[in-house]
Amino acid sequence: MKLVIFLIATILSMTDICAQKEKFDIASFIPPKGWQRLDSNGMVLFQNIRTNNGSTRFCQIFLFPSLASTGDPAKDFASEWNRIVVRATHTQQNLTTETQKTPDGWIETTGYANVQQQGITYTCMLVSISGFGKVMSVMVNVAGQEFMGEVQLFFNNMDMRAPVVLGDLNSNQKPPDASTGSLSDYVYTAPPGWSIKQYSDGIVISAPDHGNERCLLSLWPMRNAGSDLWTDANNIFAEVFKGYQPKNNGLTPNSIIKGISPQGWEYVIIKKSIGINGYATVFGFLFVARLGNQLAPISGISKDPMVSACFGLLQTDVWPKFFYSLQFRNWKNSAPGISKQIIGDWIGGGATAAGKFSFAPNGRYANAEASQQYHSMSDGEVLATTQGFFGDGAYTLKGNQITLIKDRDKNNPEHGYIRVEEESIDNGINWTEKLFLLRTSSVDGKEYEVSLRRMK
Repeated sequence: MKLVIFLIATILSMTDICAQKEKFDIASFIPPKGWQRLDSNGMVLFQNIRTNNGSTRFCQIFLFPSLASTGDPAKDFASEWNRIVVRATHTQQNLTTETQKTPDGWIETTGYANVQQQGITYTCMLVSISGFGKVMSVMVNVAGQEFMGEVQLFFNNMDMRAPVVLGDLNSNQKPPDASTGSLSDYVYTAPPGWSIKQYSDGIVISAPDHGNERCLLSLWPMRNAGSDLWTDANNIFAEVFKGYQPKNNGLTPNSIIKGISPQGWEYVIIKKSIGINGYATVFGFLFVARLGNQLAPISGISKDPMVSACFGLLQTDVWPKFFYSLQFRNWKNSAPGISKQIIGDWIGGGATAAGKFSFAPNGRYANAEASQQYHSMSDGEVLATTQGFFGDGAYTLKGNQITLIKDRDKNNPEHGYIRVEEESIDNGINWTEKLFLLRTSSVDGKEYEVSLRRMK
């Protein structure tokens, strides 16, 4: 099967080369000969302007990046018409549409209307192409019948390919060796506002519209585990992101993460900058949990974490809450929890001006969020002095949930989530142990997660 896929891919590649086709997003096309090309704001424009006997004729072809499909081509078209045409032209002209299905399974919906702007009348045509979980639109503005032959030739030569994008499980591409009937074992809470679509070979969780960012989480069917979790994870990452190439121009360094959940399943996470040549760099990650002799893979894609509004370091990051909600229906808890993992001193930021938590085995903690001096602690107590605010109290753990009870405010316990992981940014040569604490701010009531490293 792999050989057949390789041969097909080779043939398609050779066909594109012979036809001198260019690729944009999930489309391949031959640019109109002699037309001006402009690349701006993530879209491509081809245009031609001709003047004859004082009369100006023009034609523009816009290719827009693909978006997540609603699953209904008619709704896709209506949404794209309003987003692309109405927003730009404010036209209220009657719309004529027609729909056809291509031999390779795409649904093309075409609509057109006459538009008047700044004393010029022209025809605006929009073609939205829906299928395989995506919709892509091409808009044509034309004034002059002499361009129609070139426009028709452009569409005749344009091909669509089923997108190789994380979470696009509606294509017939699935990881090898996947067992069936295991999607029901995933137990999770989707991020607020995200939509869920379940297919026979996976679950796709899509973020709401974040402008020009598409964020996805995908839950893949479970598969048999090999002898080494890292080898398994790297193989799955390569399979899921096989349409992409590694990139070294990301803002956030690539990293690998390992940990053990309070339920006792071991997991690893691979995070990498990836992309398609000629297009913007994105960020992909793969989480794999080992459940005995089974693997549970979950993948995600977004912009770089430094600028992402979904898996962001500076903005929203939905992964922590999703991770804390994640369980597996047929997994029997086989671990004592993370009580031993959190014991010790943890600090974030600089050495003397940062937040610090210290957890003792006797259920006591100390924390400070100002300039501090630290002293050694015994097995039964924690001690910290500070020039600013600090608090001491007791803590309890239940799974990955932690409750902090301050001695001076015992009637108002603080509830949060906690995990301990090790991270490497040099491919496993050096590891940093980190504690993550998800808390609710007493100032604005919003949740935020702090990252602290273990003090040596």
